[in-house]
Amino acid sequence: MNRDSVVQYLTSAKMLSYIALGRAIFKDLPHIPQNVKESLMKIIPWLTIIGAVLMAVAGIEHLMFAMGVRAIRILFGSSTYWVLTGVLELVAAYLAFLAFPLLKEKKYNGWVLLFWNCVLGLVMSVVTLAFVLGNLVGAVLAAAISFYLVYEFEPLYKSSMKSVMVSTDTKPKTNKK
Repeated sequence: MNRDSVVQYLTSAKMLSYIALGRAIFKDLPHIPQNVKESLMKIIPWLTIIGAVLMAVAGIEHLMFAMGVRAIRILFGSSTYWVLTGVLELVAAYLAFLAFPLLKEKKYNGWVLLFWNCVLGLVMSVVTLAFVLGNLVGAVLAAAISFYLVYEFEPLYKSSMKSVMVSTDTKPKTNKK
């Protein structure tokens, strides 16, 4: 699956309808001041790329645990757990790498990829709860904070959407006789 098809699928009308479900939950909560959001918006792409690198490293490590390359596997979880979390981490890293250039350009599609990255984080928390009896309160708090922050920045990315269609034909038209 290439980059464009991933972005196209995750930003399709059907997938955007799922995003709309969460807006109602967070709309009445206190909001971050606009000037703070605008300042943070400048560093979000860089935080995303740092997170992508860390998630990729974690995903590779988890897959190494699953293969028995690292001794920690004996202490925590089964091979299935390490494979699941490793694959989910690598998918999350991939989405974050895809989001980086879009977020730099302040495109809404980049924000959508961040949203789906938060969903993957929630899925990883559920996997951890199921396999290693992780901390339920911590998982719920992490998800709530992640989604709150993502929804706080959505209006900024939506407002920066370009509504002007640009023609792809760059050659001037001339009348030939």
